[in-house]
Amino acid sequence: MAENYSPEIAKVVENFLSENGWGYEPHDDYGRIQTDIKLNCKFRKADIDIIINEDSFLVYLILPMTADKEVQKEMIEFLTRVNYGLESCNFEMDFSDGEIRCKCFCNCADTVPTNQQISNCIFFNTATVNNYGNGIAKILFGIGTPEEVYLECKKALQQEKETKDESIQENYDSNEVDQQCLFNSSLECF
Repeated sequence: MAENYSPEIAKVVENFLSENGWGYEPHDDYGRIQTDIKLNCKFRKADIDIIINEDSFLVYLILPMTADKEVQKEMIEFLTRVNYGLESCNFEMDFSDGEIRCKCFCNCADTVPTNQQISNCIFFNTATVNNYGNGIAKILFGIGTPEEVYLECKKALQQEKETKDESIQENYDSNEVDQQCLFNSSLECF
């Protein structure tokens, strides 16, 4: 027996995936679309399940490794620290099998999602896993406490942000000099 889901939302999501060159398994009788994605962390690849509901959809990015019972307490503490302050998605862990996934929800409220909404849900999950995936791997292998690993992740994110900010400022400064040269029409700038 099929679950209640919106075929219209499923079609829009599948069209988005097709238009952007994603390989995927079309929605099943339960409104689930499956694909995968490459990552930039210790987990090189993850599965994606897109669950279509009557007036919404969820994107689950499912990590390829699970948390054994021995590390589940530490993993939950780490994921809770990470989740605090996340705005667009959150991590979940299934205590029965240790599955770890990142979830993003999109309310469609009597309409179909835009390509931007679909892209955002996939991107937010992917970026979040890329940001914290190495930390999850450390917890899985017992390397550091949840607090230590969380602080390492936050420090790495801050350093990455500062590097990007410096690069943007350098580009701005360079562009500003170029604009001044053009404005002044002076060969002295060269």
